[in-house]
Amino acid sequence: MSQTQKRDRTASLLTALTAVPTTQESTSSPSAFTSEETAPEPQRPALQATPRPKATRSTRKGQGIHFYFSEDDEKRVRILAAFLSSQGEKFSDSLIVKTSLRVVQPNNAFLAAYQEAKKADRRRSKTKV
Repeated sequence: MSQTQKRDRTASLLTALTAVPTTQESTSSPSAFTSEETAPEPQRPALQATPRPKATRSTRKGQGIHFYFSEDDEKRVRILAAFLSSQGEKFSDSLIVKTSLRVVQPNNAFLAAYQEAKKADRRRSKTKV
């Protein structure tokens, strides 16, 4: 190939690349746009400015507390956990205990349950098993 042929070919390629098409031709991608064409703006529904509720932080901080449960108490917690699970709720042992504390009422049934738990508590007994 001679020098003039290379120059002519290069010039024709440059003019083809910089030329603006007059008609929209079907290319391999129908969504292809040239540098002068812009994509049509999609119509978006008008957004209404609604204020976001502010996240409130609790000023009271909790404490880590450890509980020692007997086998019967653990079984009761597992039964309550199974109930919550069957309702599709996410839970933890801590939430189960908190919920139980909020549900209980100070009455004779509570007193009887306390006395029963006190008898089963072996921490203060003189004979340890």
